Amino acid sequence: MCLAGYVTAVKPYGAFIDVGGISGLLHISQISCDHIADVSTVLPQGSEIKCMVISQDKGKGRIALSTKTLEAEPGDMIKDREKVFENAEDTAAKYQERLEAERKAREEAAQDAIFGLESVFSETPDAPAADAADDDLPLAPAPVTEVES
Repeated sequence: MCLAGYVTAVKPYGAFIDVGGISGLLHISQISCDHIADVSTVLPQGSEIKCMVISQDKGKGRIALSTKTLEAEPGDMIKDREKVFENAEDTAAKYQERLEAERKAREEAAQDAIFGLESVFSETPDAPAADAADDDLPLAPAPVTEVES
């Protein structure tokens, strides 16, 4: 989901964004795929942005935001952030589709692994069973012999 907000504070580690009355952190590593030395050069305080919620902690009332996920090409937030914001909804939809496809692929791989294990454990051995009478006998202790000195 793509949200509109504005930058309320800029820190060395990221920017705080107000999205509908809720403040979220846009960490410096989530602004762009390219390196950012100074957050304020990319996201000046008071500027309007579009971003995606990438995680939330309801217990602590925190949300983590990303604009990196809205980049069509790595570094677009630095090169042309207005273009990123213009295409944000489309890019966000494609990102969500990709996440859903990855989730389905992981589920299918897990199911394949489970079915594979089931077939391993349900197979009967091809070799004939050993003589059951020999298997039921207890092992006898080795005889003890005295050693002459």
